[in-house]
Amino acid sequence: MGEVLGTWWGRIMMLLGIAAVVGVIVASKSGGKVSNQASDITLFQGEARQQLGNTPNGYTNCTTANTAALITAGIVPPGMVRAGALTNRWGGAVTLAPVNNGAQCSVTLAGITDTKECSKLATTLQDYDSLVIGTTTFTKDALPDGVSAGAACKGNTSLQITFS
Repeated sequence: MGEVLGTWWGRIMMLLGIAAVVGVIVASKSGGKVSNQASDITLFQGEARQQLGNTPNGYTNCTTANTAALITAGIVPPGMVRAGALTNRWGGAVTLAPVNNGAQCSVTLAGITDTKECSKLATTLQDYDSLVIGTTTFTKDALPDGVSAGAACKGNTSLQITFS
């Protein structure tokens, strides 16, 4: 009888260990999406400022229609491109548009359905003029915290980052 209980106990412990490892992997991949997307946006902002914003045209060429040219120029980081299309880490579309007559560039990330990940991304992003989630607008002078970002993200699946 002791051998049977020992065998079962060992198997249960092994299964619990496997479940814990799987949980850690899933949690790390989720957090990885947020940090990788934040890095992608930061890289895009830096390249766009250097190659577009500092020119006489400003951000007028910061458009989804110019995706191929932006990729070729190295403005769009590889993590934002899948099959030649602009895509975020959740598989949603990324849309680019000039704002204020080319004085700013707007990046919209669609398809972020997890409120926690949206909130983490909102609180991780920096160096923007505005961040719009649903009807809530954050600015560099009024950055989101976890509570305000979570409230804005609840029921909304896209973020719009505008920078100059």
